[in-house]
Amino acid sequence: MRSQTVSIRKRRDFFGELFIPSKLIQQITKIWFWHSVTSERFTVTPEMRQQVYQGLTAKGVKMAPEVFAGAGRLVDDQLGYEIARYVFGRPAEFRRRAADQRDMQTALQLLRRAQSPKDLLGLAMATHNAPSRN
Repeated sequence: MRSQTVSIRKRRDFFGELFIPSKLIQQITKIWFWHSVTSERFTVTPEMRQQVYQGLTAKGVKMAPEVFAGAGRLVDDQLGYEIARYVFGRPAEFRRRAADQRDMQTALQLLRRAQSPKDLLGLAMATHNAPSRN
């Protein structure tokens, strides 16, 4: 139990250190990216990621470049959500988050296919019992 607590604490410390300066990230997204993003479906670029890393280190966050790079997917997701919110508004952020959630996408697909609540339950059961495609 103790090692699990330590592991959770380390993970929380990493994410906390990465995202505590949310005001900094907000400033970076406003200053650097708002003018270059023209679609809600934009891709977070290596340049955007690098600007965030430089901003964090300039504010005193101590993080090896390898650690930051290892969290690339998380950084890209969070940065994408922040930029979407500041450039296009909260509904755009929600759409971006929803598009990234596999469970939400599966639920939406089932809702579109179902003709009735009973049909929806049947489709959900069939999807749940289907073999995994990993």
